[in-house]
Parts: sequence; C-alpha cells; structure tokens
Amino acid sequence: MPFPFKKTRSALLGLCISAAATGAASAAQVNDDGPLYYLNIQTIAPQTRDAFITAMRNNATQSRKEAANRVFDVAEPGGSDPTLVLFESWRDRAGYQQHEASQHVAPVLALVPTSFAKPERKYLLQNVPGLPAPERPNVTNPNPTHNVVARLEVTDAQHRAFIDAAATAIEQARHQPGNLAFDVYQQRDDLNAFVIYERWADDKAYQQHQAQPATKAFHKAVTAALAQQPEVLVLHDRILQ
Repeated sequence: MPFPFKKTRSALLGLCISAAATGAASAAQVNDDGPLYYLNIQTIAPQTRDAFITAMRNNATQSRKEAANRVFDVAEPGGSDPTLVLFESWRDRAGYQQHEASQHVAPVLALVPTSFAKPERKYLLQNVPGLPAPERPNVTNPNPTHNVVARLEVTDAQHRAFIDAAATAIEQARHQPGNLAFDVYQQRDDLNAFVIYERWADDKAYQQHQAQPATKAFHKAVTAALAQQPEVLVLHDRILQ
C-alpha cells in the first residue's frame, strides 16, 4: 500500500469498521451465482499455533485443487505476532459450501474451539463495479513475496473519487514488474469499506512500485478519501512449496 501510516500488526486488530445504512454505503444484495471473496483475520493462541498452521497449510494446499477454488492464500506478519490472514476466492456459494464439507477442512474446524485467542473476523467481499479481480494462478515461489492487505473506509462524499483513483492504480500496478496481484474489493455489508490486496514477487518489486508517480498519486487520493485510520497488514506467505 502507498499509505504513509505505520503498518499495523496487532494494534488495530480489534478495529471493526461500522456499516453505514444510507447513501453509497448501503449493503449490496448477495449474488450466490457470482464469485465469493473472503478475508479472514485470525488471532491464534500460542499453544495451538503450530498444529493450527499445519492443518491450515494442508487445507489450503488441498483447497487449491478444488474445481470451485480460485485463490486460497495464507499469510502472517511474522515474528511474535499471532495474526493469521486468509484470503479465499470461490467460483460461487455452492462451491464454497462443498469446500466447507470437505475432509481437509475438518481438522481445521476441530482445532478452532481451542485455537483462537480472539474472535475471528471474517469479511465477505465483492468486486468493485467495473474493477473485477482477474483470474490468477497460484504463486509458485511464495517464500520471498511481499504481501499487503489494507482495510479502509471512505466517506460518502469521496466514494466515487476513491473508486476512480483505484481504477487508475490497478491499471498501473498490474503492469509493474513483479506484481502478482493488485485487487480492490468492497465489503458486501458496507460499500464504503474496501480491501486492497497486493502481492509482489519480492520486496524490491514492491519498493519500485512505491516509487512510481502513479502510486504516490493514489496515496494522495486515498488519504483525501479516508473516513478513519486504515488497517494495514504486511504479510509473509505461509503456504511454502
């Protein structure tokens, strides 16, 4: 992300963006036939972390083989931070429900009651109109990747301006060397709440992107649109090949 704010790990993990009930922020109707996107932010207890990561890694590896799966990423900030971040994309709700009933999900579900130090935050997302996330292959060399998830809320007055700026930023970023994904989503229950999801081949590619004039222009537009401090997570991939 181009934000100048301190990239938070645990400091903002309790933040839940409130949904507005009117204007651009009114909830969209869920389309079960379209793709589903989920962002899950979990805080894993130290005593079960190794077992949970092992089960989740197997779940992700097997889930990627499912016909309905488009993306299944698992990442963490690293160090002593207990956060685990999942980003999933599914063809439709039926495919997701089949996944939830699969054998490789069962070990993860069995660990959930004892593994979460805080309640899981699970956000159902959708494509921003006119800015669909393209199909992408799984990352074949995840170890050096630089990954960023940013959750932010914009004001009603800046809603359209933010989307226009995001369209320009997406076009620029996806053509940068080393870009693996640069997508912008809306929360389905609050259309003023957005998630920006970036994956870069390595830190060098990310830093080169940050230096681009278009990136700096996007930063300026985002700063003008914000309703409150964003939540930004810098992550390391945990699905090692």
